[in-house]
Amino acid sequence: MLNVRQARSLKNPTYGVCGTTYKWIESYLDGQSQFVRVGDCTSAPVLCEFSIPHGSVLGPLLFTIYTSPISNVIAQFKHVNHTQYPDDTQLYIALNTA
Repeated sequence: MLNVRQARSLKNPTYGVCGTTYKWIESYLDGQSQFVRVGDCTSAPVLCEFSIPHGSVLGPLLFTIYTSPISNVIAQFKHVNHTQYPDDTQLYIALNTA
């Protein structure tokens, strides 16, 4: 999902994240790993290139930042409006019934 390189977009004035807060988020995303546990067996950890930790407080915000560029794509279609939520994007198209 989001990696440290993409987290640099947080420095964009739209989000206003900088300084210590930015470094905190960057370090939070860097070095994430995952493993699988079945019963008493556990796999070796694997470094995640892209991640937003599930169940985290920052998860919805980071996912929104990750998906927000889709607004630029949708804006190219002048008759399509949209609303973005932390886990969904809705498209609206007005229909002429006449």
